[in-house]
Amino acid sequence: MTITLANVVLPEIRARCRQPTTRSPGVVILDLIATAVATPTTGWLESRWRDVMFRGVGGFTLFSLLCGRKDVSELNRRSGKLSI
Repeated sequence: MTITLANVVLPEIRARCRQPTTRSPGVVILDLIATAVATPTTGWLESRWRDVMFRGVGGFTLFSLLCGRKDVSELNRRSGKLSI
């Protein structure tokens, strides 16, 4: 997924930073290297501290659900914008 995001966002970043297209492959290669390092590291950490990983994922899920339940129309009323 990170490679897909890098390839999708890269043209926009290049345009805003006024970078030549020859520098793009470096970003994708560095992203591949970071993924290759982070994936086994995450597995190792999970095997050593399984409960910490479950609590982290559980907390992330809980707060994501709470953010998703927030009524957008209430936020719009508070800011003075019309809700659609």
